[in-house]
This record gives sequence, structure tokens and C-alpha cells, in this order.
Amino acid sequence: MKFLRETKLCALCYIVKIYFSLHCFVTVDAFARQRMSILRCRQNQQSVAHKPTSLFMGIVRFTGDSTSEIFVPFPENSKSSLTLSKWISTVSESNQLILGTPDTVLRRDGLWDCHFAPVEWFGFDLTPIFVNKIDRDSKVEKLKVSIVDARTEINGSSSGIIGSIMKQANFNGGNVLVWNKVSNRKGWKLSADLSLTLSIPLPPLLPLPPGFNRIGSTIVQRTCENRVENNLRDIRDAYVTWSKSSH
Repeated sequence: MKFLRETKLCALCYIVKIYFSLHCFVTVDAFARQRMSILRCRQNQQSVAHKPTSLFMGIVRFTGDSTSEIFVPFPENSKSSLTLSKWISTVSESNQLILGTPDTVLRRDGLWDCHFAPVEWFGFDLTPIFVNKIDRDSKVEKLKVSIVDARTEINGSSSGIIGSIMKQANFNGGNVLVWNKVSNRKGWKLSADLSLTLSIPLPPLLPLPPGFNRIGSTIVQRTCENRVENNLRDIRDAYVTWSKSSH
């Protein structure tokens, strides 16, 4: 069943890609006729509520979120002071793992430039580049990573209308990490709550197929789930390695 669902999703993505390509080459006459038809429809449907996926939209948003947790053990024979909190708050190498990518640069204003792994998106490989902010609260075992700004690069060919549109795609969201000591075990429960919204501006006269938002949000959701789980495992392994080697 899982294979069939994934096969259907891939097929839908391929259809949507073809659908977009076809509509990028409408003639001037067809464009004008379509514009007049839309204006008449809008005049007749002013009282109709806006729906998440409609025939014509200015900006489409695809959302995803994922919450996961993992147990982080306190290594045997390690110093009692080498806690997970100390590693997160004082060890510079933890920043890359907290941000979710090794390709990071700390700016003078305290923000981070972060290049992430490409995301396959309807036949395009999008590389998200975030400007992130890390908020640490010394009073609680919690931190928040927020996306302050973002841009998108397209790997490979990006010519044409679709490429121009995708270059304007923007991301919003963030990740919240919380860790609590487990009373009956030597270690901590580390949890992450990641939310992500991909916004794509579209020409106001570009038709969208039914269910376009749902397909796109499914891709974003899967990206969130995979990255949260991998990120937690990387943090756990890095902390354990550091604690064992810091005798």
C-alpha cells in the first residue's frame, strides 16, 4: 500500500509539472480571453469565501510540521558536569547540529547563514538558504531556532517562467528543542518541533489544478519528518562522543 501511495504521489507531481509547462505558453489572444472570463467570474462571485486551493491565486503556501523525540544517554564514567545542557550552551560545534546543517556561517549581527540540502520539488531541486536566529533561555532547558529571512536557489536549469517563479519561493518557520532529565534513567528526553511553510508567488492568471496545495504540503511534510528525526539522532551522537572524549 505504501508503495502504491508513493507511486500515485509521484505520478501526480509529474502531471502537475506538465500542467504548469503547458500553461506557460498560452497565446496573447487566449490570455486576453481568459482575463475577461476571470474578471466576469470575480464580479459574480464576490460573496464566495476564499478557499485554500482555488482556480486562481496570487500566493500558494505549502505547510508541514513534525514533532519527534529521542533518548540521549549520559555516558558511563563521564564527568557529572558534562551534561547535555552544557554541550548545547557552550560547545561551538553544537550550533551546526542545532541549525540542522554543517554549512553555516555566523554573521556579525549574531544571525546564521545556513545552506540546506536540496529539496526535490515538482521536477526541480530547490536549495533553501536560511538566515536563522538561535534563542537560548538559560533558565529552562529549551531553545528556539527561527527563520529570519530566506531565499531559494534552483540547481540545474532554471530558465523560463517556472524557474523564475521558483526563484521567488520563500520559507518561514522554525524549530524548538526541549530536553528534560529522565528520572529513572541516566540521560535526557530530547524533543524537537519543526514547522515549515513554503510560499510561492504565482501570476494571478495561472490556473492551478485541484489538490495542488495538498500535494505540495505532502512534500513539505515529509521533508519536515525526515529532517527532524535525522537531526535528533545527530545531536544525540555528537553529545555522547563529546562527553566520552572530555575526561
